[in-house]
Amino acid sequence: MFKALQILALPIILATAFVGCETVKMDTSGSAKGYTTVSFVTEARPGFTPEETQADLMVRQAIADDFASHGIEGMQSGGELIVNYLIIVQDKATTTSLADYYGDSTADIISAAHSKRGSAGYLGRGAVVIDIIDAKTNKVIYRNYAHKTLLPHPTEEARRRNINSAVQQALAKFFR
Repeated sequence: MFKALQILALPIILATAFVGCETVKMDTSGSAKGYTTVSFVTEARPGFTPEETQADLMVRQAIADDFASHGIEGMQSGGELIVNYLIIVQDKATTTSLADYYGDSTADIISAAHSKRGSAGYLGRGAVVIDIIDAKTNKVIYRNYAHKTLLPHPTEEARRRNINSAVQQALAKFFR
């Protein structure tokens, strides 16, 4: 009897998961106009491997640099804008995300942002989803993503260029 219930429940669970994936909105209507300061969400990012920590720091620096290049000053805390991001790494077998901020929405965001393309030569894709929050209203005013092909055995500089390119692509509409 229990096995029959499991079999009947599977289509309902799958349908719910697919419907949930359709509800994620990448809102690129927000703008940097009128803002002068930015800070990052301050929650700790525990348990990263050294390679994940390096990617996290590179993404954070790329975001800070892009804001600075548009005249928005970075602050330790208390910025008019608050930024958080989700790093997604996908290969043929798995999808991994690095962030705690997104909570239960992470699976839906990953589904909306990760590449659904694949081929025999496909090695992997990396994506970054960036949220920008107005600190006064505590509302997400901008969410966008970009993904890039992961480079096999990249140098640190090549990895940095790839990350910078993805961040700039994800934030381009915010700075228009």
